[in-house]
Amino acid sequence: MAERYILVLGVLLAVLSGTTGCPKYCDCRSGGQHEYSVTCQGPNITAVPRDVPKNTTVLVIGEHSFLTLLPFRLSTLNLNNITSIRRAGTLDPKALCGSDALDKISLSHNNISTLPIDVFACTSTLSFLYLSHNELTEVPPGLFTGMKQLYSLDLSYNRLSRLQPKSFDGFEKMTFLDMGGNNFTNVAHVVPAFSGPSSLYFPALYQNNIVYLGPDSFSGVTSATFLNFAGNRIRIIEEVAFSPSSFSNLTEVMLDQGNLLHFLPGKIAEGLPKLLSLAIDGCPFKCDCQLKDLAAWVQSRQPHSYPYVDVVCASPPKLSGKYLSDIPLSELTCDCEHEQAPSIDTSGSDDHIQEGQSAMLNCRVTGCPLAEIFWTTPGGDMLAVGWGFPRMEVIDIENSGTLSIQHATVGDIGDYVCTAVNYRGKTSKTVHLQVDRKP
Repeated sequence: MAERYILVLGVLLAVLSGTTGCPKYCDCRSGGQHEYSVTCQGPNITAVPRDVPKNTTVLVIGEHSFLTLLPFRLSTLNLNNITSIRRAGTLDPKALCGSDALDKISLSHNNISTLPIDVFACTSTLSFLYLSHNELTEVPPGLFTGMKQLYSLDLSYNRLSRLQPKSFDGFEKMTFLDMGGNNFTNVAHVVPAFSGPSSLYFPALYQNNIVYLGPDSFSGVTSATFLNFAGNRIRIIEEVAFSPSSFSNLTEVMLDQGNLLHFLPGKIAEGLPKLLSLAIDGCPFKCDCQLKDLAAWVQSRQPHSYPYVDVVCASPPKLSGKYLSDIPLSELTCDCEHEQAPSIDTSGSDDHIQEGQSAMLNCRVTGCPLAEIFWTTPGGDMLAVGWGFPRMEVIDIENSGTLSIQHATVGDIGDYVCTAVNYRGKTSKTVHLQVDRKP
């Protein structure tokens, strides 16, 4: 079993009591009176050298380098893309013990899928922890217990899709928590970990698969100052999504870089006195009647007032490329005989099938203007047109969203909810899918 783990404990002891020469294939340099760095990179480095000099303060194994903070004792440990860790997919529970001065640890690009609950028990002095580009699917409560000094935690580009309550309790100095590039589709799967004692911060959630922000999305969040949802698949943000009760201290919201918003409510920033920035660049806004309220608000404000908000129209063709602030309200119209909230018809859905078969769950939407549509699965995941899971996708059929489920299993049994939203209102309808086992 010992061969499956990288025994960093032994390496740290070597750092504290090892030789004074520079290990083979490494570069050793003095950075000052009390600073000494050892950098080991390249194809010949497949494990941590055993002969690290005893006066080392920075040990770099991999691609990136960090600055040292504390003299004489190892303060930075960089173990990125280490073959033995990648093969094991985890660490020994005592792997990080052996130095009481560690300030930064980087364990990125290591295929780590699980971590022992006590692996950070010896690292209470850490300020920075980098676990990006791994295969983590969960953060068990208690993993970071005792890390009161932690300032920055990077969990980006893992496979996280749901968090448990109390997973991040106990941080006293946390300022930046990065969870970009994971598999979150529903903010409700994130929020439970950041209510109560953990509500003073909220993770960066850029480049996930979130499609919807609504009145209940941030229930329990009370003091967050920064929201980063850039590069998601957000199609719908309801008027009270950023409620003053949750975001009285909110200063910045990032919704740019590829979200799929066609319209925004006119009062999206109402009651947020500290909001300085609302980034919505690059969204495919359709400048019609659904943006009239936002246009009225944008055009009524004083120049250079905060938050600065403007929209570049993607459609219709006659307004493409124009700023919403420059368009007369009379030109923001919809081709509707009567404007009305959407209604949903799910009749004809394949709601009772045998495992291995496919199901088409219908969501035919009427109403004007055209509504945005998304589905919520029994597990709470949200899907919209243009993307999905390996066996599930939402298909746009005549301006309606049909949920296709391929090779169904008994694990797919449950209630699937189709939701349609336009600026006149929202409606939802449920289809219960029953999957029978093969005889």
